[in-house]
Amino acid sequence: MNTIIGTYVDNGTSIIRASDGVFVPVDAANADYLALMAAMEGGATIAPYTAQPSPPRLVPKRVIVDRLYQAGLLDLAKAAIDAADLYTQERWNSRTDIYADDPTALAMLAAIGGDPEIIFAPLP
Repeated sequence: MNTIIGTYVDNGTSIIRASDGVFVPVDAANADYLALMAAMEGGATIAPYTAQPSPPRLVPKRVIVDRLYQAGLLDLAKAAIDAADLYTQERWNSRTDIYADDPTALAMLAAIGGDPEIIFAPLP
């Protein structure tokens, strides 16, 4: 029996085209559905659904700045950014959000004694 891997997945309630996450309706007029049914009549099966990992969480810089200020670390954070290489400074200056798992941000936070669980905490 052939398995259609990476083309369609069945999450138990619907059929999803894995290449782009588009729902394939059970509709005899839908070309994707017809192709899938033809393949299944030929002995193919639908690959089991595999949940995709969540994307990294972004934290707005305005929130980070407020939390650093509340923790009494804003001056230390500013000094650390000013002492960083140009690329790191420009990354901070040009972005509106920072990934909560960004290695550079985590290292700088650790260097100034900041707690990432507080500074990069999810928004309420």
